[in-house]
Amino acid sequence: ELCKRTPWREGLGIALERPGEGELGAADRLKEIMSSFSATQLSDYAQCPFLHFCRWVLRLKPLPNRAEEGLSPTLQGGIVHETLQRYYSELAVNKSAPPITSLEAHFQESFASKTRGIPLGFKEEKLKREMLQALKAFAEQDREYITRFDFRPRYAEVGFGKETAGRSLAVHGDVTTPTSLPPLELRDKKGNRIRLTGRIDRIDVAEMDDETLGLVIDYKYSKEAAHGNKLIKDLREGNDLQLPIYVMVARDLLGLRPVGAQFYSLRPPGRSGIIALPLPNKGEHMSQEDMEALLESCKEHLFRQVEGILAGDKRVSPRDVQYCHNWCGYKDVCRFERGHRKRHEG
Repeated sequence: ELCKRTPWREGLGIALERPGEGELGAADRLKEIMSSFSATQLSDYAQCPFLHFCRWVLRLKPLPNRAEEGLSPTLQGGIVHETLQRYYSELAVNKSAPPITSLEAHFQESFASKTRGIPLGFKEEKLKREMLQALKAFAEQDREYITRFDFRPRYAEVGFGKETAGRSLAVHGDVTTPTSLPPLELRDKKGNRIRLTGRIDRIDVAEMDDETLGLVIDYKYSKEAAHGNKLIKDLREGNDLQLPIYVMVARDLLGLRPVGAQFYSLRPPGRSGIIALPLPNKGEHMSQEDMEALLESCKEHLFRQVEGILAGDKRVSPRDVQYCHNWCGYKDVCRFERGHRKRHEG
């Protein structure tokens, strides 16, 4: 009875109702288990439909990577995110950027909590030092940013959707601590509706001309964020819709006038994103009209991707072959080969 309820068996049962090369069938059942979508889920589908099928329909867990045991990149990112959330929440009391000593205290507390039970050797201590150094460098740079510009952190860890339903939206001073919002609901011109869920690391705000402006921020630690032409290309092609989704949350659920969204990379420290205000060297600058047009284009990509998912698309078709071989946890299942696409196209 327990096996019958296992998530991957449920997904496999849907897959086998109508076997085929690219379609699962059982669209109604797919809609039941796919009632909402996250930016990560849609990014997986854009990378490869089969990757999405394994992770989100069959719900398979990749085999453990021995190189990532212990203080894994995921765990490092969790420690960094929690440290920054606690650090910036102090703005509620101090009304200014907290001292770096406070950042280090939050880091030590978070590190101790999240690594409890994990053997810590020389490698882990080296990674710990690197995390703290990256956090300090980032905080120093961000203190300068907060001093020079009118934007101030207000929202931290903004959850939207079913994952955080039932929590209250508690505002303390200038900072909103972990929050809850309803799902982001979008409709296309045909009346189709999709629900999006997720969590935003931080939103900075500024008052200007009787409007509250919002700047969305997403922290990146484990890998460098896309920037420049690659970032714009990914947005226009629908490869990574995380920032546009977050901008629409700020606009539709928080009532802000979004003026941009940025990835804050900690290794090396830097910012990249889309900005509709003249903030020098803070992202790819564009007009407000161009940003609205970009959001509308990204919205169309969202609906196309959801349509493909609900149609049962499970093709082995990686967009980025380098990612496929270096990062995909399901490459041993599909057994995609580098030369396969060239031979197929030839």
